[in-house]
Amino acid sequence: MSRGVGIEITDQRVRVACIDHSAKKIRVVGFAEAPVVVEKDKDPVVAMADAVRKAFVDSKAPRGRCVVSIDSGEAIVRELTLPFKTEDQLRKTVTFELESQLHVAIDDLVVDFFKTGETENGSSVVAVAVPKKSVTQKLKVLEAAGVDPLAVDLDLAALFAAYERTGAITTDDPFLIVYGTSRFTKILLVEGKKPRSMRTIRFSFPTQEEITREAEERKKAASWQTRDQAEPAPIVILGEKEQQQFKELDVEHRSTLIEILAKEVQRFLMASAASATPTHILLSGEYENPEAAAMLATALGLVVKVHNPIAGAEAGGLDAAAMAGRIAVPLGLALKACEVDPLGLDFRKSEFSYQKKFDVIKTTALVTLELAIVLLAAVALYYHFEHDRLKAYHDQMLEAQVNLHNIATETTLPPEKSPEAYTELKKTLQEVERQGGGGDHPIERSALDLSNQVFRAIYNFGEKFQTKQLGEKKMYLLIESIRVQQNTTTGSESIDVQVSGTIANLEYITALKQELKSVEPFKDAKWEFQESGGPGPNDTRKFQFSFRKGKRT
Repeated sequence: MSRGVGIEITDQRVRVACIDHSAKKIRVVGFAEAPVVVEKDKDPVVAMADAVRKAFVDSKAPRGRCVVSIDSGEAIVRELTLPFKTEDQLRKTVTFELESQLHVAIDDLVVDFFKTGETENGSSVVAVAVPKKSVTQKLKVLEAAGVDPLAVDLDLAALFAAYERTGAITTDDPFLIVYGTSRFTKILLVEGKKPRSMRTIRFSFPTQEEITREAEERKKAASWQTRDQAEPAPIVILGEKEQQQFKELDVEHRSTLIEILAKEVQRFLMASAASATPTHILLSGEYENPEAAAMLATALGLVVKVHNPIAGAEAGGLDAAAMAGRIAVPLGLALKACEVDPLGLDFRKSEFSYQKKFDVIKTTALVTLELAIVLLAAVALYYHFEHDRLKAYHDQMLEAQVNLHNIATETTLPPEKSPEAYTELKKTLQEVERQGGGGDHPIERSALDLSNQVFRAIYNFGEKFQTKQLGEKKMYLLIESIRVQQNTTTGSESIDVQVSGTIANLEYITALKQELKSVEPFKDAKWEFQESGGPGPNDTRKFQFSFRKGKRT
């Protein structure tokens, strides 16, 4: 059984949930909520850090495996269709595709995505971008509170994980999850037991102060409208009293709020790609109210239910009713900390990458030692066979150089001089040039010279990249064949060189092409390549390549 902690941080409150998780059950062992109190001249980061510390103390949660959320109201969400299917190909292109649709610099955002389906020619994905400053603030708050989270997830992704794991998602038919907070209403379309679309709108139930003011100005203005302005939304600190506000509203207020919410749901459905009308709606958060569900069902003509995720878990002696409407997001974050992560979003990457992952691996010293021994044995065996393989190619290369030397000079190189065959050939060439055979001497236009240039270029490439890593892979280059064909027929003299081999990835192919382009005869060589192998534990994907160059002599 693993233990995980979820942390939901907003401008108004911090919620912390601690769970024990196994394949059969979820047990909530701690839950607490602390308000964010920002006093005059007090740094908001310090205020949030104080609330995080209080929530950890009240919930008695450990500070080990933790995941924190980003409010989807801060995120930019786009649905994209890309002409790729593999995870690596999608990850390489989604940022560039998203950049063309945004009016903000992509360098100021952290981008991630999840796949919603496949088409005949590609994949459908939901791309999510959050400002780097939001991620920075969350990490600063937690650092000040003495917490280092494993990941930063979207609150809607955590909500979906909580609903999926607690038994709320039982059908492939489309349905909606409507999640209310003190600032936003968040709508998630689920179909085929996967999220298909999401939207965040600036609309929420009013505070008690706003209710009073609205009653006084009811004759002067419309009741409530969806808020979409730049001013901060009203702050609501949720507690038992605030959760009963819907019941305290009069009939006119209730009807107006539900009417606005129903219109927003209808707009979302019209813009979404649902294959059919949703079978039902699940209300969560501030909307987790039976009366609100009944009124919304009447307004939309759909079945509307209230789902409390704690009903699908063990409360562990805690007050389940008190956690209703508040546990969903931190529960989903705690599940992610326990490696239950259906969407796989994480905005803690690149400069925000988690740096202490090994600190959370709980194993005994004996198991660690055994694994290290097995790993060292495997590495030693690998290099043993790699040495034999490379030595065989080395010997073949020396033999080929000796043969070329003997053919070119019409002499026999002694065995002890074999490693110096190329150097000796070069000396012979220099001696001929010194004696007046330079310029357009035939040996410079021969197949021997062209093949030597191939070897030099490949050697220079190896020298440059043998200690580098491109495309998250180490350098791997295997030259499988070099074919040199020379036509000496008078009037149609020509040389044709074709090189074939295997290389690690497209990035190394690009680097090799640049190296060969720097050699005059190969600057316009023709290239062909295709991917081979496939993903797996050892990621055997590589590229077969060949290039060819013909030359008139």
